[in-house]
Amino acid sequence: RRFMEKWLGRLKVGLAAEFGFCHRAPGSEEWTSLGRDLDTSWKDVVRPIMQYFAERTPGTYIESKESSLAWHYRDADPHFGAWQAKDMQIHMEDVMSTLPLEIIQGNRLVEVRHVGVNKSLVLEEVLRQGPRNGYDPPPPSRSEDSPQVALTEDFDFVLCVGDDRSDEDMYQLLKSWHSRRCEAIDHEDDRAPDLYNVHIGPGATHAEFCLESVVELRKILRGMAATSLKDSRTRRR
Repeated sequence: RRFMEKWLGRLKVGLAAEFGFCHRAPGSEEWTSLGRDLDTSWKDVVRPIMQYFAERTPGTYIESKESSLAWHYRDADPHFGAWQAKDMQIHMEDVMSTLPLEIIQGNRLVEVRHVGVNKSLVLEEVLRQGPRNGYDPPPPSRSEDSPQVALTEDFDFVLCVGDDRSDEDMYQLLKSWHSRRCEAIDHEDDRAPDLYNVHIGPGATHAEFCLESVVELRKILRGMAATSLKDSRTRRR
């Protein structure tokens, strides 16, 4: 959250951090949490395990967030770091078997989070509210039989970009939403929204499109910004 506030805080856009645990509605400067009463005492159990591996793996460090703990090995030897990450997960699974937690093997990191926190919860609420509205914090958990995203005023373009496994929930939710939007079209003049799920880097993914690196994403965003600026100037004329 602190990182997003520093770089994007001045923009009047909706923001979400830490797998959606923290939210800021469009046009607002106040952040709210997914679950203020969420128990984080489990950190006292997980942190010593991460610290043990951090001390034995040069180039690694622990990041403490409001809703999770992450062990980063981006600056470590890639082969040794990956091996240590797998070993760490085995140790934590034994200790965490009775706790409501899940282990995420991300992009050169191992993150432990509460099972009730994931990115798709915030995305679902954004889709429900529609493009012209802010959004309220979603409920702290979602069951399998929870109601589907309501079909309100629709988005006509959605670009979802991610680079690790924690983003797969968003891709799947958007595919389901897009399918329902297409099925709901009942007039020949209606148009299905454009959806682009994009995964950066190698590995299996539910996204339809892949990019090799963030450099390629920057080129795409610059092109979109230039086109948007050009269209804006044309309309003013």
